[in-house]
Amino acid sequence: MNPVFTEEWRPVSIPEYAAFYEVSNMGRVRSLDRVSRAKGNGVQRHFGKEMKLLTNKRGYVYVYLRAAPLERNVTVHQLVAKAFIPNPDNLIEVNHLDTIKGNNVWTNLEWTTRVRNHNHAVAAGIMPRANRKLSDDDVDDIIRRHLGGYSQAELALEYDVRQGTISRIVNGLRRTNRL
Repeated sequence: MNPVFTEEWRPVSIPEYAAFYEVSNMGRVRSLDRVSRAKGNGVQRHFGKEMKLLTNKRGYVYVYLRAAPLERNVTVHQLVAKAFIPNPDNLIEVNHLDTIKGNNVWTNLEWTTRVRNHNHAVAAGIMPRANRKLSDDDVDDIIRRHLGGYSQAELALEYDVRQGTISRIVNGLRRTNRL
């Protein structure tokens, strides 16, 4: 059977919550059955259930996990990727291949870098390319003029940017506008 349509459940990858929650390769999260202390000397049984999926302001689906005293909102795409997608290069971002933030099926996710994730969003048209004030020629000119004696403050005023931008340029931390 096609693994896309076979739902598999695994413990969440966050150690503090692994005994209490599972995530599926289809992008669902559920709590597990557990027993806790009740008032007095008794015990109380809690039955596991599928967690309510919420959406944040940026459109990402998340769940609220709780294992007293810890409470945390966690994005579902991160939970699915950590549980089902190998990450041998230890990349930190998860990209939605179809650009739909609510589609957290494991086959729609990939580990990537921040730059590649951003470039994917720009290429898909869901994020505009940054509108940079300085061209590559401006950057070259700033370096040349700074070496010629202009102060960072003077260059910042002339190019209508912050002095910190000029500092990054002349110290080699920002060389071009290319990602």
